[in-house]
Amino acid sequence: MKMKSAMALLALSLLAAGVTLAADNMAFEGTLRAHACTLHPDDKMIPIDFGDLASRDLYLSGGTPDVAFNIRLLDCNTAVARDVLVTFMGNQSTQIPGALALDPGSAAAGFAVVLKDAAKMPLRLGDTHSTALVSPDTTLLFHHSLAVVPGVQAVTPGQFSANGTFELHYP
Repeated sequence: MKMKSAMALLALSLLAAGVTLAADNMAFEGTLRAHACTLHPDDKMIPIDFGDLASRDLYLSGGTPDVAFNIRLLDCNTAVARDVLVTFMGNQSTQIPGALALDPGSAAAGFAVVLKDAAKMPLRLGDTHSTALVSPDTTLLFHHSLAVVPGVQAVTPGQFSANGTFELHYP
């Protein structure tokens, strides 16, 4: 037993002898800046209700008209940031690239949600869209619509939902 203790003590001594403390070899620094904008409290969750739609009308028209929605920014400090980068994210449709897929629990099928910029140009999920901050209170204008999957023979009626998120970045 004494032999094992002596060997363990010798091994620990040899290990400890090889340990040295290095001089400072890491430096951390950064800049903490003021916030650029505050998201309007009512826009933290933006419910969009498509209401009741006739599946036949949706199918024959290929989709719904564009409907506007806003993201409101308050108290924007243009000394901190002159632009905001908006990225929409969510479960992307496999049949309409860039569009928001319907949630798996949806009974309806054959279409997806398309998001568009102020000029009504489609925005792909995951892509970044830049908008200038023009005043302390800036309203970002976007549009949404439903688009029928190309080539489907009919759309399936029923309840549907789709969920996505948006991120705001200030370069």
